[in-house]
Amino acid sequence: MATASNFDSTGSVGGTLTFTSVPEPESLALVGIALVGLVATKRRRNKQAAI
Repeated sequence: MATASNFDSTGSVGGTLTFTSVPEPESLALVGIALVGLVATKRRRNKQAAI
């Protein structure tokens, strides 16, 4: 998110700019795959324990 504040009538900008980092798509994909794997493992163990 970038923000700028305090515009004056001469067109100059005062204030600060703030930037936030955006996670890379590959990182999000890896986290998603890991979560799916954990859920699948838990379900598989629960089925085996019920037998």
